[in-house]
Amino acid sequence: MIEKLAELEKTHQELTARLADPATFGDPKVYREVNKTLSEIAPTVRLYREYVKASRQREENDELLAGLSKDDDLYEMAQDEKEQLAARIAELEEQLRRELTPKD
Repeated sequence: MIEKLAELEKTHQELTARLADPATFGDPKVYREVNKTLSEIAPTVRLYREYVKASRQREENDELLAGLSKDDDLYEMAQDEKEQLAARIAELEEQLRRELTPKD
């Protein structure tokens, strides 16, 4: 799933660059097609980017937790954040699965 999402993000970046190309802008048919495809994949790419960001935050939080003792004041806050991030990541994974499921 992650590979497919990363590829979709790459496509989004390529289409965004193409949309800025004067040649694309000068051809209304191509411009509409590129813009339509971008608008179709944009919500999924946005969710994927949120997922990547939350995953990075979780990794950083895990590193912080590893360096703290349970008696440290920050430990409880970091533990709470870990739980919140885990819930957010699970929610994003579910949303991404729904986005990738073919629609009837």
